[in-house]
Amino acid sequence: MSTSTRKLSIPAEVVDKLNLKPGDPVKIVSQDNEFIVKLTNKKELALNSISILWYLPTSIVVGLIFYAVFINQKVHQIPLHGDNSIATMVIFGSVITGIIFFSIFFFLNRKRISKDGSRVYLRIYFPLVISFAVILVLGLLGLFWVIGLMFHGVSFDPFTSAIIFILFNALINYSMILAALSVSTNVMTNLLMAVIISGTVLSMLSNQNSHWWQHNLSFLGTQMADKSWQFNLSLMLSSLLMIALVDYLFVSLHATFPHSKKLLLLRTLLTVTAIDIAAVGIFPNDISFHNIHTQFAQLLVLFVLAMMISVNWLLPKTSKEFTLVSIGAGIAIAATSIGFYGIHYLSLTAFELIAFMIAFAWILILLQNITDLTQTENITVRIE
Repeated sequence: MSTSTRKLSIPAEVVDKLNLKPGDPVKIVSQDNEFIVKLTNKKELALNSISILWYLPTSIVVGLIFYAVFINQKVHQIPLHGDNSIATMVIFGSVITGIIFFSIFFFLNRKRISKDGSRVYLRIYFPLVISFAVILVLGLLGLFWVIGLMFHGVSFDPFTSAIIFILFNALINYSMILAALSVSTNVMTNLLMAVIISGTVLSMLSNQNSHWWQHNLSFLGTQMADKSWQFNLSLMLSSLLMIALVDYLFVSLHATFPHSKKLLLLRTLLTVTAIDIAAVGIFPNDISFHNIHTQFAQLLVLFVLAMMISVNWLLPKTSKEFTLVSIGAGIAIAATSIGFYGIHYLSLTAFELIAFMIAFAWILILLQNITDLTQTENITVRIE
């Protein structure tokens, strides 16, 4: 293999735009037969290499605090699951330290998140940290529920319990640091998808004995449903994430397409749709909120239909494939509505499921197309 040096010629306008100087470090990433050249600096290089010294000492200190508390209370055996257990220690302690580490590294990473110099990172911080915190709590509750079934009645002495806590806490802190350093449109989109799908599926599984499908999809959020808070919370979290993602995307789009009234209208429609999703969760389909819930659910369908019809006009650039998908999705939702409201062929459950899946899938595709518009234009360079 040749070890001779090669030079990469970069156009002068790119050098001026990025304010490059001789000797500035750049990072070349080789992936899938592509080379991506990224401007970097010492701070970014340090952030990309997560050191164990950043989070392990904190885990040890918090673990020792819990150990001291149990020793002071003269507790000789600590259960793995249940009240005043290792699970309680991990969930309580790790959520606090996890949020702290996420916040620290999120703000250290703010320049990469807000590439255009805007303060959008401040607006997306709270939706992201709330979403990650709730997902962390739910994930740990589920994990220790399974562990409790597998190791029923198991308990440990305070020192062993502290070691178990330290290991869990260190892993969670590392994961939250990684999440903060990985914030991007793709990560936020995947998080949005994970929240809405997991919340819906878990609610369906929790209510399989209640035969929820004999009522409607909205039954999952009512007082009659088991753990209805999961379904409603997933809708509200999805709304928060969608608002943050839309804000993040359109700030980036503004740099490329400034003063576009069409994009402002699309942004407004997406934001109102996200607020409507939250309203569907805030006002469940109970007797007291039935009319309000129904109105918000119907408005949601109308907002999505309006975007499907107008997206080709609102977006600066659209592919033929996306245009056809939008037309097809709009026709499918219209046909589904006629099948339920018009000829009464579809049941309410079938109508809500079909409309929900089509609308949610199309919104994800729309967000991906908007993401593509924010990507940097490819530039051809010469290797010497």
